[in-house]
Amino acid sequence: MKRNLIAVTIIVAVIIIFNFGYNFYKEQSFKNKTNNYIDYYKKLIENCKLKDSQNCCISSVQYMEKGNYKLYTNLGCSKGFQENMLLCIDSYKWCEPIK
Repeated sequence: MKRNLIAVTIIVAVIIIFNFGYNFYKEQSFKNKTNNYIDYYKKLIENCKLKDSQNCCISSVQYMEKGNYKLYTNLGCSKGFQENMLLCIDSYKWCEPIK
């Protein structure tokens, strides 16, 4: 009985430590991806934390940042621009120049 209690305690402790480490790693990963971004894109990446497919969301922000693209709005894109997005579920939509 005492061995079972010790085993369960160790397993619970390992799970808690693993969970803490994983969450810390995820937070550091977000920070590393946004260190050099301007506030506009940092805010978008922060919102990616709420998405199911965070990697998809972050990839779309990285693409937007490279081209200095802004989010697509309900008003549509300005003349000479078109809507675009990555083909994954949580991608942002942005406006980019028509090529």
